[in-house]
Order: sequence, then structure tokens, then C-alpha cells
Amino acid sequence: MELIIPRWEQSNLNSAAPMPLMKMLALGIVLLPALPAAAQSQPQTTLVPCDAFQKNPDGSWSPLRQVVIAGPNGPVTVSPGMSFWSGVAFMGIDLALRLEQQCK
Repeated sequence: MELIIPRWEQSNLNSAAPMPLMKMLALGIVLLPALPAAAQSQPQTTLVPCDAFQKNPDGSWSPLRQVVIAGPNGPVTVSPGMSFWSGVAFMGIDLALRLEQQCK
């Protein structure tokens, strides 16, 4: 037994599938201009006060006082007693690398 579908129903079946795709495409076109603005709002570099850190004999860095640094997800507070090594991220920041670059 063969199922016969009238032509007008076949066209409805074919046009139903692309509708969610069209909505997603329209949404993407609307949101695309917002991407550069979002990228610009993120800090490009984390500025650190060099006088607030000391370089330790083992190559790590330690804060001498409490310091608040702008991180990728908001403010990051570091306190005396903490140590930071290059290549190790703390709250999304490789603080030791940043100190090496800024505080020579």
C-alpha cells in the first residue's frame, strides 16, 4: 500500500522545516553588530601597580598589600601571603606574566 500525499500538503511539509532556521538566521543578523561592542568592553590588558608586588627568589610574585585588579570577569582582589607563578592563571589572569611584562 502506497501513501499518496496531495501536492499542496507536500509543499507545506517542505516549508515547515526551514522556519526555525530562518528565525535563527534573522536573530544572528540582528545580534552580529553587538559582537564588536562586547569585545571592546573587555579589558585588553590588566594593569597592575608594580610597587604593590615583590618578586620572590623562586621567581614567583607576591603582593605587599591588598590590591584590586580588573579581571576578565570583574574585580580580582589579591592579598599579602599569596604567590603567583608565570603560566598559572588566577581568576582568569596570569598575574605573574603581567607583572613580568610591566614591572621590569
